[in-house]
Amino acid sequence: MINDAKVRIKNYVAKEKRCLGVVFLRKVIKCYKSTKNISDAYKEGRENSLSKEDKDTLDMAKKVLDEIITDGMSDYEKELAVYNWMVKNIKNDSGMMSVIPTSGQNAATPNGVLKSKTAVCVGYATTFRLFMQMMDIECKVVHTTDRIHSWDEVKLDGEWYHTDIYSDAGSPNYSHFNMNDKECSDNYEWNTDFFPAATGTKYNYAVVNNEKLDDVYKLPKKIKKAIEDKKYFLAYNLGQDVDDEKVSIINAI
Repeated sequence: MINDAKVRIKNYVAKEKRCLGVVFLRKVIKCYKSTKNISDAYKEGRENSLSKEDKDTLDMAKKVLDEIITDGMSDYEKELAVYNWMVKNIKNDSGMMSVIPTSGQNAATPNGVLKSKTAVCVGYATTFRLFMQMMDIECKVVHTTDRIHSWDEVKLDGEWYHTDIYSDAGSPNYSHFNMNDKECSDNYEWNTDFFPAATGTKYNYAVVNNEKLDDVYKLPKKIKKAIEDKKYFLAYNLGQDVDDEKVSIINAI
């Protein structure tokens, strides 16, 4: 991974004729640092054992969770609460490469993300992973095979799902929330031999929140109203009997 980052940075610096390769390399290496020591210290009540930076990171993360998590929430509801908070409060960094931030703060690590409220893709991924780890929800950061994009895999009720907050930031339409492998592979390629297979559908946002619709011809009116109400998300369940005629009508709409 680090060797790939070195090659990528070398090419980037050569193209842009800059002499900041060492600085960029340090940022890329740092962004891949595990945050498990922070979440473990939080869960085990030994926060004073952390470094100043890690304790600072934990304090900011705790403040967010105290604000958005309530007793009795399921793991899905906790994950959704974190997604909603991050999509609303963390803005995309304007870095030319998704793993190299341009803001003054390091937008690739949870510490920098929570301070600056800006993130590149790996910053969203590692910050989301930290939140999940703090709540005992298993989570992994996934990278594309060319290492230019990162997102998360999260485990709910024994099944894995892909969540890419970076791609939904600023417009919470949930299109990249709790995808399975098939949905995620429409946009990305990753090492499927290394990362767990994401086969879950139960906690896909559209599955959880769809509205039953018995007549496909009602769709235009509902879509028109959703546009007027400035809704980001629509999902309708037409039942099991979706024949070719209904599919053609939907495509026409």
